[in-house]
Amino acid sequence: MEKSSFFNSVAGDRKYKASNFADYFNSLLTNGVFPNPSTNLQVINNNNMTITVK
Repeated sequence: MEKSSFFNSVAGDRKYKASNFADYFNSLLTNGVFPNPSTNLQVINNNNMTITVK
């Protein structure tokens, strides 16, 4: 598996730290499912020990 991330400055070749980029992108990128419309994958209790997933 390959994994990449942000890198800190080496001998002053970067102005910002890796943590600066990570903090910024953390506000934009998240884990999860973003269905459209928002009722997709909605879990509904059927009140009889079963559920329905729309």
